[in-house]
Amino acid sequence: MAHSPHRQWKGCRICRPWKDKRLGRAHRDPLRELRKLGKIRRVTRGDLGDWDERD
Repeated sequence: MAHSPHRQWKGCRICRPWKDKRLGRAHRDPLRELRKLGKIRRVTRGDLGDWDERD
């Protein structure tokens, strides 16, 4: 049986943000990947992640 379009991933959105389909691509990709592609994302105090990834 196919999944319903209303089905959402039930889990911790802080621990695994890349699994949350409600977030956009820029939020799901890690900062290192974005930098490799040449894209920059503004990092604010509200961003959650590893301390070594913040500049």
